[in-house]
Amino acid sequence: MTMPAAVEQLLASGAAVHTELMFHMVAKNRATGADEPLSVWTGEGDRVFDIGGNRTYRGGGALIDIPPITYSAGLTINYIEVTLSGAAPFVRTAMFTHNPKFAPVEIHVAFYSAATLNFVGLWRPFKGIESESDLSRAPRTGQQVYQIKCASSARQLTLKSTRRKSNQAMTASNPGDTFRKFAAAVKSARAQWKG
Repeated sequence: MTMPAAVEQLLASGAAVHTELMFHMVAKNRATGADEPLSVWTGEGDRVFDIGGNRTYRGGGALIDIPPITYSAGLTINYIEVTLSGAAPFVRTAMFTHNPKFAPVEIHVAFYSAATLNFVGLWRPFKGIESESDLSRAPRTGQQVYQIKCASSARQLTLKSTRRKSNQAMTASNPGDTFRKFAAAVKSARAQWKG
């Protein structure tokens, strides 16, 4: 995502800037199977941001930790580990009721003018999927933490696709599709080579 012109102007002016980090993940609810968002930001209180539609971000303050994001050229998969504290009730609920496996993840930065604290714009430095999730206890405080290891979008190029679909599944979505009509017979056929 390119940086908005207003943010570029603010940064180019050399004026003091205040930033807040935002984490957004859409995971499946284990009970209903519906996709539900978990949106947290380092600011205080809940706030609605317009990112392809309105998203309500819950104020996490110091309860969310997002390390610096590193980039590399090419199709290298970049990883980042986001830590959410289990002290927030909405985080605890999400930890136990949602399945985060391969859930889409976005990290945004909200820019504010430090002088006026007016919102200037958003920038998305990371987009990817959940790679691993772990529920553990912080060593010093003993408090539950939810660690989410996120992989950049390049990770989706390495996910296995479904290579075998039955003819029944294909014709259910498109009755005229007979491409896999004889797939079961061909899969078990032996080829004899003469040389």
